Amino acid sequence: GIIIGKGGANLREISKQTGAEVTRKHGEVHIINGTEEQREHVKVIIAMKVVRGKTKKFFFFDLV
Repeated sequence: GIIIGKGGANLREISKQTGAEVTRKHGEVHIINGTEEQREHVKVIIAMKVVRGKTKKFFFFDLV
């Protein structure tokens, strides 16, 4: 999906960008290690991905 990515690729990229350790368990995303600042950065990136994903769908259908 938008957050996890194929084979967890997006989560690995988020971990690399932020320095926080991000993983998936039972379909949920967990921040298992990182400073408060790193954890907040992860949350912002995830929120941006969600908004971007919803916006793309909205504009796609709006243009059709």
